[in-house]
Amino acid sequence: MSSINATVSLNGTNYNTNSVNVSITQPNLSINGLSSFCSGSNNYFINNLPCNVTVSWSAAPYGIANLSTNGNTATLTQTGNGDVTLQAAVNNVCGQNYPSITQTIHIGTPNPPTITNLNYDNTCGTFVEAYSDVPANTTGFIWNFNYGQVIQNNPGTSGNYFLLKPLGQNKVGFTYYDYLSVQATNNCGISAPSATSAFTVGPIASNCGSGGGKGFLSTGPIIGQPLAESKASTNKNVRVFPNPVRASLTIQLPDSIHLTNTFITITNMDGRRIVSLHPNSLNPVITTTLWAAGMYLVTIYEGTKKIAVQQVLKYE
Repeated sequence: MSSINATVSLNGTNYNTNSVNVSITQPNLSINGLSSFCSGSNNYFINNLPCNVTVSWSAAPYGIANLSTNGNTATLTQTGNGDVTLQAAVNNVCGQNYPSITQTIHIGTPNPPTITNLNYDNTCGTFVEAYSDVPANTTGFIWNFNYGQVIQNNPGTSGNYFLLKPLGQNKVGFTYYDYLSVQATNNCGISAPSATSAFTVGPIASNCGSGGGKGFLSTGPIIGQPLAESKASTNKNVRVFPNPVRASLTIQLPDSIHLTNTFITITNMDGRRIVSLHPNSLNPVITTTLWAAGMYLVTIYEGTKKIAVQQVLKYE
């Protein structure tokens, strides 16, 4: 902001001085256009563009869309699938550069997901579970176990969780070689498959009929770092209430906990997981009105350590 003063002088006499404040504000520039499209071309332009400016457009990475430009307008034409970062550099005739403007455009099917955890019972084959990441613009997941032996079509972003229980691999002494992959879906179609995760179950122990071995167990989508199985008693600094519960359950975590490394799971007595969350506060509240009456198990992890396990009774 600058101040301009004007003083009138006549015959050596100065009269009243008039002042005015002049401010120059940066325009609020933004890229306008669809944030996602499946095929063909879409145009993008900049809102509130000042006079006497030029716009230089760029798009990365290469191979997902071709870019053509005409002044204030950029056109993206689909050539592949994935996310494109569209950038506009704006400057005026005086050489003044405005801050660069960027927008991420989702084009076609999602990027292939990545399996971030694979957890299973490698002694008796009682279960296998896995998580994947959630690529941008994803609306569901298709899991493929042993190349079509089992296919789970899981809608929604929470479909990044896979559970098969049991595997049906129970011949004593046999070793089974298993393979799991996942694809992401959206309204444009289905992504390429993830890298295949291979694992073995067995040799199947003779005591597996009675619920036998524990195998390699891990719970929680911690990328590249499966949780070690460990015993845990209820941490006195963790409270889960009310118990019994009817409408909502509060979990009170200790002040010393690191939320970014904390994971909570709730399972029913059949072992089916009904809640998986990374809490964003020390007192997360979980709605329980849709839960069936019965007993539930609340398990809390910090990093690779299981810090608390508590049973909760749900009333109708």
